[in-house]
Amino acid sequence: MKRSPENHYGNIEYKLRLVDKDSDRIQQLASQMRFRVDQGTNEAIYVLGVRDDGSPEGCTADEYESSMTTIRLAAVESNYIVSVLSVTTVPATEKSVYEIMIREVMGDHVNIQVGIAGNVDAGKSTLLSVLTRGATDDGRGRARLGVFNFEHETTSGRTSSIAQHILGFDKVGNVVNYNDTITRAAKGWPDIIRDSTKVISFYDLCGHKKYLKTTIMGLTANSPDYCIIVVGANMGVSRMTMEHVFLCVTLHIPFIVVMTKIDIGEQRPDVMKGTLTAIKKLIKIPGISRLPYTVNTTDDAVVCSGAIGSESVVPIFKVSNVTGAGLDVLKSFLNLLRKKPHVAVRKGVILYVEKTFSVVGTGTVIGGHLATGSISVGDRLRLGPLHNGKWIEVFVKSIHSKRVDVTSVSPGGYVCLGVRKLDSKLIRRGHVISDVDRTSVRTFTADIKVIQAISTTVSIGYSPVIHVNTVRQSARMVDVSGDVKILRTRDSATATFTFCHRPECISVGDV
Repeated sequence: MKRSPENHYGNIEYKLRLVDKDSDRIQQLASQMRFRVDQGTNEAIYVLGVRDDGSPEGCTADEYESSMTTIRLAAVESNYIVSVLSVTTVPATEKSVYEIMIREVMGDHVNIQVGIAGNVDAGKSTLLSVLTRGATDDGRGRARLGVFNFEHETTSGRTSSIAQHILGFDKVGNVVNYNDTITRAAKGWPDIIRDSTKVISFYDLCGHKKYLKTTIMGLTANSPDYCIIVVGANMGVSRMTMEHVFLCVTLHIPFIVVMTKIDIGEQRPDVMKGTLTAIKKLIKIPGISRLPYTVNTTDDAVVCSGAIGSESVVPIFKVSNVTGAGLDVLKSFLNLLRKKPHVAVRKGVILYVEKTFSVVGTGTVIGGHLATGSISVGDRLRLGPLHNGKWIEVFVKSIHSKRVDVTSVSPGGYVCLGVRKLDSKLIRRGHVISDVDRTSVRTFTADIKVIQAISTTVSIGYSPVIHVNTVRQSARMVDVSGDVKILRTRDSATATFTFCHRPECISVGDV
């Protein structure tokens, strides 16, 4: 299959063959490899047997062996690890195209945050459990019991809170969550972190309509790099599925569709075909206008992993949590995902507080997403704004990241801070921990759009719930710019809002 022409930027490099092992040539390749790896956030994909215009010519077995030797010599220069992703035979020849992953060996791991959304009973929690624990489901929901937070979720089978779980990959792309492939004994989080080069941090979001606000907060507060939209093959595309897709589009979160329960769908092929058709139709409608790409092989996963960041392609996976069909391809895709670059709206330390709780022997613990800056044990920071707009001091005495005790933490993930002598009743969701006192506001101006999934009319006096980072507060629309003062589906405008209860710490550029 002909590929798109090679891009001078990005982490994908085409090579017809590499047989020159001259030292100067190796140095040139090493420099080029460092550029591609930097472009891909510590990893790159080399495709052997393809011309720069994307046409596949293939390599013979001898050319492949010689080229791999050259690639390994160049990789050694920068302490990179080389592994083979896939091999595809070129039709009517004895040659093949090889996809090679180059991954940097780092002291720390790459953390990629992925939300899991979709309609209730689509199989989100079951999929998450099967991915992170390795054991397939029994068809009656046994697997999902291991990922719920509360007893009432276990009883009802429905997620009503945001659960966090991790999937770790080692330097060559193997899953490290299980001790072995036979017993599938699950490791603890500290062991997974220790053995991983890349970690996928999953946020299991709610599917039921009455928990929509919790799902929105999960997407706004944790700033996921990607979102998986789960659709049951026997269920079709529901209104909540559409709601979650439009949320991703509005928040500029690249999303992936995973169609589960294909073991049931195969017994009702017309229903599964109709579901797949509805998914593709949804992806193509105005307001989304993306290319659906059904992923069946590892080769497809490699292609989509490089294109998804542009928000022009939506990969569609078909899996069964009971038989395990399609899960290996999905894991290969997750292993290839690149960290999405985030543009910092503000400078310095910014931690958005999501929850607070007390731990015996530790005291008050604050959990939230660290958006910018770094925090170390012993730091004296500021927390606010309080109802009066003031800020108070916070002394950090301990830090946990992914259940591991650390002395400092970098931005881009969920962290927990143990703080000294601070009353937990003073802390609420929506607070910010910073290195300085920040400006808090009651009135703000925002660009708004009435998404297609909502059938409503918006005008002055409308009081929606505003979700910005971890802020969740009702606000009243007090003005709309332009001549049109009444907005309907697909309309956009710039409007002014006033928070109804208290000031919040938000900034220009926040979503």
